[in-house]
Amino acid sequence: MLGNRGARISASLAFLLNAGLAGCGPRQAGHSGEAPLVSVVISRASGPVEIQSTDPQPLRLESARSAPVALENTQVLSVRAPGDGSLRLEVTGGPSGWSSVVAPPLRIQGRHSVRVDGTRYPHEVRLEVDELGALRVINVTDLETYLRGVVPNEIGFMEYDVRGAIEAQAVASRTYALWRTRQPGGGALQSTVMDQVYGGIDSWHPISDESIRATRGTVLLAREGLAWTLFHSTCSGRTDAVELMWPKQGPRSYLEGGDDLDPLGRPWCTGSKYFDWEERWPADELESVLRVSLAEEFPGFDVPVGPPGSIGVEIFATSETGRVAEAGLSAWGRTFFLRGERIRWVLRRPGGDSILRSSRITEISEGDTLRIAGQGWGHGLGMCQVGALERARRGADWRSILEAYYPGTRPEERY
Repeated sequence: MLGNRGARISASLAFLLNAGLAGCGPRQAGHSGEAPLVSVVISRASGPVEIQSTDPQPLRLESARSAPVALENTQVLSVRAPGDGSLRLEVTGGPSGWSSVVAPPLRIQGRHSVRVDGTRYPHEVRLEVDELGALRVINVTDLETYLRGVVPNEIGFMEYDVRGAIEAQAVASRTYALWRTRQPGGGALQSTVMDQVYGGIDSWHPISDESIRATRGTVLLAREGLAWTLFHSTCSGRTDAVELMWPKQGPRSYLEGGDDLDPLGRPWCTGSKYFDWEERWPADELESVLRVSLAEEFPGFDVPVGPPGSIGVEIFATSETGRVAEAGLSAWGRTFFLRGERIRWVLRRPGGDSILRSSRITEISEGDTLRIAGQGWGHGLGMCQVGALERARRGADWRSILEAYYPGTRPEERY
C-alpha cells in the first residue's frame, strides 16, 4: 500500500491521468526517428533521498504492487532503504503528510522533470534496492535528452568557436552510450567518470544543445559495429593503445594510439593546465591512501595494523608513449604488482578521493615525502578533448576531429 490513506488515487492524480500524465515519461523507442531509452544511475545512497516536483502539477508515484498516488508540488518525499529489501517513504508538507513501506521498484514521473536531492532530472526517476541493500536512484530518459546532461560536463568548454569539438563530443558520447548499454550485462550507465559525467537538466547549455541536435542520431561505426569511443582530457602529445593500458581488453584498430601533434610538431593539447603535473604525499598521508587503495585493489590482502615500513614505487615497463605498463609498489614487507592503469587507482591523489591524473609518469622521488611528476589527464585512449578543442579553434569540423582520434571509423545516422 502507498500511504496510510490507502491505495486510492487522489483527485489531483486522477485529473493528471485524464490529462495524459500517465504517458508523460520518455517514449519507448522503436519507431523511426525516435531515440532509444537509457537508464542512468544518479545515486547510490545509504541515507534518505529527497524527491520533489519541479512543476505546478503533482508527481505520479507508482510501486510494483500498489496503485499510483500523487505527490503534490508543495510536498517532499523522503525515501530510504532500511536494509530489508523494501523502500520506506515519508511525505511532509502540503495539506497532509503520510508514510508507507513499499516493494521496489518505485517509479516517479513528472510532467517535465523530477528533483532529486536538489538536482533536476528529466522524465522519470526509478528507485530500487541493490544487491547490497542500498538505495539506487535511476533516471530513465531518451538518449538525446541524456546527452544534454553529458556533453557540457565532458567537453567542458561552451563557445561557438569550438563548435566542431562539441559536435565531436556529442557523436562520441552518443556512440559510447549505445556501445556500453549493448555489452553483455550492460545495464544502466553510471553518471560518473566510470561511464560519462551526467548532471541532468541543470547541466544543459544552449550551445551543446545545438551541437546535439546538429548530429542527432549519428554514431561512429568500426568494422565490428559500434566503435568504443573512449575519450579523455589531455594526452600530452601522444595517445596510447587500449590493450596496453587495459590488459584485459583486446586491441582495436581505431584505438592503437599515436602522436597527436599540430603541423608544427607541437601537441594539440599544449594549452592544458594538466599537460604537466606533480603530486606529493607526506608519509602519513601516503599510508592513509594505501590502506584503503590496496585493500580495494587486492581483496585478499589484510592490511597490517602496524606502519608500512619503507614505501617504494618502481616502474618495470612503459608503453612507447611513456605510460606505465608494469609497475611495483612496496609496502608492509611485500611488493604489489600493478599492470597498466592500475597504478592510478592505488596511488590516489592526496586525500584519497581522486585517482592519479594519468599513468604517464616522468619522475619519482622517494623519501619522507613521495613526489611523482607526470603528464596528461586521463587514460590516454581515443579522443584527447583539449586537443579536439584546439583543432576546432583552427577550423576542424566534427568529422575530421573524429577521424583523427578514431581512424578508420565512419559516421552513420541511426535514427
